[in-house]
Amino acid sequence: MSEYYFIDGQQLLPTSFAKTDPATGQWIPKRYTGTYGTNGFYLNFSDNSATTATALGKDSSGNNNNFTPNNFSVAAGAGNDSLVDSPTNYGTDTGLGGEVRGNYCTLNALATGSYATLSDGSIIITGSSATNSGSSLGTLGFYSGKFYYEFTVTSTTGAFGGVVTYYSSNTSTLIDENNTYGSTGSNKGIGIRGSGSIYGNTSEKQTISAFTFSTTDVMGVAVDADNGAVYFSKNGVWLNSGLPTSGSSRTGSFHNWTSSTDRICYPAFAAYNGGACLTNFGQRPFAYAAPSGFKSLCTHNLPTPAVVKSNTAFDATLWVGDATASRNITGFNFAPDLVWIKNRTNSYSHYLSDTVRGVNKQIYTDATEAESSLTTVLSAFNSDGFTIGNNVGVNNSGSN
Repeated sequence: MSEYYFIDGQQLLPTSFAKTDPATGQWIPKRYTGTYGTNGFYLNFSDNSATTATALGKDSSGNNNNFTPNNFSVAAGAGNDSLVDSPTNYGTDTGLGGEVRGNYCTLNALATGSYATLSDGSIIITGSSATNSGSSLGTLGFYSGKFYYEFTVTSTTGAFGGVVTYYSSNTSTLIDENNTYGSTGSNKGIGIRGSGSIYGNTSEKQTISAFTFSTTDVMGVAVDADNGAVYFSKNGVWLNSGLPTSGSSRTGSFHNWTSSTDRICYPAFAAYNGGACLTNFGQRPFAYAAPSGFKSLCTHNLPTPAVVKSNTAFDATLWVGDATASRNITGFNFAPDLVWIKNRTNSYSHYLSDTVRGVNKQIYTDATEAESSLTTVLSAFNSDGFTIGNNVGVNNSGSN
């Protein structure tokens, strides 16, 4: 929960608390300006300095119906119950963590290996195998900017991470100046493990004894995507006396790197044999402040999307079939390039048509068939929609 309103004695519409953003088309919160009633309250959890009735449990309605938090923690590290993850972007990032509001990176359940499990809101990865590492990528990637995040081994030393994985259609090499820490190939990564080993992809490149780490050590990762540089720190001390703000003594480099949308960095971590990593992308205070110019990894700090209003590029609509030979489906705010149609009443196939292959050509998501050329499915792409025929899969009489 990021906001909780309780209104006593009134029945209100959703529009009392939210509105449609005219710029983006999103449903967003707005400040409630009405009354609360005798027992009403408003908890916004904005003061998470302590688990008291005048901080985390404070009623901001003016009624002073404060709540006394029970079994909550705002202490640093694992178990912190008050994070600054919010669907609304706002605030100023000074590099301390726990400041800026926005959707924060977590570990991605859809990009997690079979030998790992995620917990605590997908910020902890635990390895389940004694011999195989389970890995996980972050939910947010970036191709420009400077970002900092931390991880702490919380259970045994059978975990490693802070890995920055680089995916690209370009196969330029990922190595440092001395080919010590990096790797090659189209999918690349640089990481560090508890033994002090620096890894490029899956190969150990060098072991630095001074940088071994174990439980409670806080490892920092600074990624400069503008210059293709990666840095690691332990308890606030940078590997090889690296200076992320100057670009010197970097742990690893992306050679031939230019900041572009086809080259994306993702945080990545791995664990095995019961080892666990606790990650922090800035949704709670950092143990050590980020280097100057480096930011938390959240939507607030990512570039504004090229498509600001989503329904100018993508939308969905419903219709009831009428079996006519030529029917226009209209009302879109764009000329579609890809149309995906499914009869929801019957178990007919999905039909996909696109402007690259042209009209009267379909492919199916639910079968291994070749492309078909039915003239009764989709016969035209229009400025605000498309034209369909009387095929039962797209316009069967009475079907949804």
